[in-house]
Amino acid sequence: VPLLAMDPGFRAGIKCVMLDENLMPRIKFVVNLNDPTKLRDSVRTVCQKYSIKKIVIGNGVGSRETELEVAAAIKEHSLDAEYAIVSETGASVYSASAIAAEEFPTLDILYRGAVSIGRRVQDPISELVKIPVKSLGVGNYQHDIREKLLVRELEAVAQSCVAFVGVN
Repeated sequence: VPLLAMDPGFRAGIKCVMLDENLMPRIKFVVNLNDPTKLRDSVRTVCQKYSIKKIVIGNGVGSRETELEVAAAIKEHSLDAEYAIVSETGASVYSASAIAAEEFPTLDILYRGAVSIGRRVQDPISELVKIPVKSLGVGNYQHDIREKLLVRELEAVAQSCVAFVGVN
C-alpha cells in the first residue's frame, strides 16, 4: 500500500516522500508549516493522485503542528486516509549513513530520513536494524555505561530480536 512519509521541521520545512507499495520513494517535496494552505493542498493532491491511505509523521520538531494540518486536510477534503506518528529516533543518523547512500544513491540526504520514517510503519525491524544501536536512544543512563559494553549488549539484544522475528 503506498504511503506518504513526512519528516517535520521548522527550519528546513516538512520533507515529504511518497513511498510505493514496495516502500521505494517515488515523489518528494517540501512544504512549510508557515503555509498551512499549501500544506493541506499538497496532502490532498498526493493522497488523491496516488490513492494514499496512510500518512506517517515523524515525532520530532514540528510534529504536533504537522499532525494538526494533516488532520485538517483529511477532514477538510474528506480524504480516505489515516495518519500515524512514529518515532524518528535515528532517522537522521541513518540518512547520513553509508547504508542509506548505497540504498538511495540519487536521493537527497534530506529525504532519506522521511523514507526511514515511512518504512517504520510497514516493516519496523528491517528499518531499525540499519541504525547503529547506540543511536536509538535507549535510556537516560546509557552514557553511564562504558560504550563498548553498551554497544556489545545492545547488538546482542538486536540480533536476538531479529533472529526471533526475522527480517526479509
